Amino acid sequence: MKKLILFILLSSYSHSQQESKTQSIDPFTLAQRLNALAKKPTAEEREAQKIKTQLVIMSLRIERMQMVEEAKIMQQQLINKRRQQRLDQQSMDREYRIANAWHNSITGKSDGRSWYDLDYAEQADYRLRFYTFFQR
Repeated sequence: MKKLILFILLSSYSHSQQESKTQSIDPFTLAQRLNALAKKPTAEEREAQKIKTQLVIMSLRIERMQMVEEAKIMQQQLINKRRQQRLDQQSMDREYRIANAWHNSITGKSDGRSWYDLDYAEQADYRLRFYTFFQR
């Protein structure tokens, strides 16, 4: 009788352990593992994915090159703009010095007109004289 009771107890204990093992495994996790195993890519799919990745990398490189080129163009435009402003300022300074020299000269005082009131031909003539006189 003791053996029968011991056999029943052991069998019920082992049966409960088997049920707890199967209950601890989540069926959703099993389904995900099964899908992952079923979706192993083939050689063609891996090659296609590799080509897609290379195309994405190439497009990113092209975009980067375009951005760098645009930055270079903008930088060159800024340099050209500053150079032109400097040349314009030098020209205005030169013209101001000539106008001031005209205003203080004997010819300008006797003429009575402002430098900016002179005709372009007269300005060109007096400008040539100014450069000739001060180049010595």
